[in-house]
Amino acid sequence: MPTFSQALVNQPKSGFWLYGPEVFRTYCRRNGLHADTASTISVDHIRTLSKELREAETMILRLGTGHGNDGVRGQTAFALVRHEECSLAPFFLIDEQIFTDPPETFIPNRSMRVLFPFGLLPKLSETSLLTLAHASGLMTEALDCDDSSIHMIPATGAGTYSFSFTVGSDQPHHLEHIAGQVEIDSVCIGVRNGRNYVIVTEAKRGPFDSIAKHKLAYAVWAVRTNIPDDIPILAVYLRVTDTNQGLEFNIAECAIDDGRSGVPSLHSIKPIRHRRLRIRNPCG
Repeated sequence: MPTFSQALVNQPKSGFWLYGPEVFRTYCRRNGLHADTASTISVDHIRTLSKELREAETMILRLGTGHGNDGVRGQTAFALVRHEECSLAPFFLIDEQIFTDPPETFIPNRSMRVLFPFGLLPKLSETSLLTLAHASGLMTEALDCDDSSIHMIPATGAGTYSFSFTVGSDQPHHLEHIAGQVEIDSVCIGVRNGRNYVIVTEAKRGPFDSIAKHKLAYAVWAVRTNIPDDIPILAVYLRVTDTNQGLEFNIAECAIDDGRSGVPSLHSIKPIRHRRLRIRNPCG
């Protein structure tokens, strides 16, 4: 039996629809299912969304471990959402639709001492690629930051966070992410036009694909409470692809409701500018 057939059985043919939140193990137990929580409800790309949900134009969102009664606290909850447009587009950023300009060759003006360590590894991880983007000055160039941002040093990590947000555009519906794990690929300070910005980046490596908007949104909403109100946030999506001419850094700056003036919308994330910068692969 497809995992979500019972949840979808009463879904109307059109319009906004919401199922949950519900603890995933409770849902599986009630419907006689045996499914892996992480792989089933953690969706990064359209292609990893289950076939039944894709066909129903319905997104799944992971909502932390604080839902339900005391007997299921600590177990991950989920919700199924169909936007009123009956499309998955409001939930994803699509690479081919964002990165439409031709790539440009980027020549670092940093010293060899800074870049030398990257050539010592057989292959760079996503974290190392982010560090390379900052160390080489590529990220500074892509985001039009001042020269004073030359030494932007990214931090990365993960933690347990709670925040609220809405889904649906015509009549937004409130959802709670409670005590859920959020991974933050990169957060750093950059300077643009003399003003400090906190830059939060979600990074992926591989051919053009897609990224779920909540991956970037959750990272922004997780750290926002620790950021002073006078420092704006830049939300950035980075896709690194391997080409015959080197590493191609596809960087999209996105507009986002950071939640400082009310409950933010998941659908507020929209790409507003992008750069495609190619650098010689230091690994050869």
